[in-house]
Amino acid sequence: MTYLSLIPRPRRGQTPALWGFDRLFEDFFNDLGVLPAGVPDFNARLDVAETDKAVTVTADLPGLDEKDIELSLNDNVLSLKGEKKAEEEGKNYFRKERTYGAFYREIEIPAEVDAAKVEAAFKNGVLTVTLPKSEKSKETSRKIPIKAA
Repeated sequence: MTYLSLIPRPRRGQTPALWGFDRLFEDFFNDLGVLPAGVPDFNARLDVAETDKAVTVTADLPGLDEKDIELSLNDNVLSLKGEKKAEEEGKNYFRKERTYGAFYREIEIPAEVDAAKVEAAFKNGVLTVTLPKSEKSKETSRKIPIKAA
């Protein structure tokens, strides 16, 4: 796994410099509890873990159903896309803290994956994607013993 794979990627069409500024702007207003109109504020929070046999991606997606989520794997990049739609528009809110909007995440998988054996499960708002490593990937990784000098 490389350090660069841990950094979220900018949304499509955004340059990295503007993405950083946009994120700073969004975080500032999100901390205040108010976001300007048109700024998406829902983002899938996720963990990526690796074992000898597989890579597991776990994403918190509260308030979504399986039908709201789209997964794809292309060249060892897992794409997670979906939208949490706002409920009951037209109300006068005294407080509005719940987040809504479309999200798109790309996760570079740190090992070669057997795409035919990838599995995904969704339970209680948590998506778990298990990406088994290919035999080739298992062969290229080995433990190197260290000898005392």
